[in-house]
Amino acid sequence: MATELDKVKEYLYNENSLAFLVAYISLNDSGYNVPIPSSLDLNGIKQGWEQIISQSFNLACDPDFLEELCAIWFDAIKKQGGKVTEHFSSDMINILTNKPVLTTQASISRNQPPQPKKPITPINDGEGQYVQNHTVSSVISDDYRTVQAISNSSIIPKNELLKKIASALKSHNEFEFLLYYLSFVKHGGQPEIPLELNHSSIQSKWERIIHSLYNTSCPPLFYRRLTDLWLNLIHSTGPIISQEALFKILEKLQIQATQKSGAVKNSSQKTKPSFWNNLKKIFK
Repeated sequence: MATELDKVKEYLYNENSLAFLVAYISLNDSGYNVPIPSSLDLNGIKQGWEQIISQSFNLACDPDFLEELCAIWFDAIKKQGGKVTEHFSSDMINILTNKPVLTTQASISRNQPPQPKKPITPINDGEGQYVQNHTVSSVISDDYRTVQAISNSSIIPKNELLKKIASALKSHNEFEFLLYYLSFVKHGGQPEIPLELNHSSIQSKWERIIHSLYNTSCPPLFYRRLTDLWLNLIHSTGPIISQEALFKILEKLQIQATQKSGAVKNSSQKTKPSFWNNLKKIFK
């Protein structure tokens, strides 16, 4: 009798993209740990599936099959939202098979202990070596966890974001402006951003965005600092910014904001003893 893994291999060898995806994701509910593409954009998804199929099944995909596979996955993950839930696998399967997506966890036993997962058996490479799949640790990739962590962090209401943006523009604070402007991504929005890499082009784009959206203008120094900050943040992401990349940039800003807050707090704590020591000396 064919096992679940045998069915996955059969669909893959026969280049049945939809059946392969459904059977592959179903392995997670059958006790297997299966890797998935870590990216939410189409190019990253293509690279992810190409690597997974090559490492886990020792197979080079036909380009047409890979394109079809990635298009189906891209459409499904957009509908699912890329959110980490306890029933990610079942949600994806339901989307792929056009069934209703679960919205509650009533069917999941709260007291049921988690079952250990089995890795996918690596395929012999023909030389006595077995392909080591280092990504077989969880059905949820690190990038999905990053997006979900930012999504689940404190979400500022839209009207409050607008107030904070207005305040940042009034005080010419480029860091706070960018932090709150990009926070709209938490509400499912896609903030307009510069896609250029040239400093002057980026600066001009920010000027147009701010004037168009907020009907205001700031001093040239503000735009130069904003452009420097933006270039530093996108250094590792490149000119094409996906929603996933925006979440990562927002994460960097939030980390920097936390560090700045901590530095101010530590600074005040360090200066306080010195103040009181000097005061004691005066009244000795």
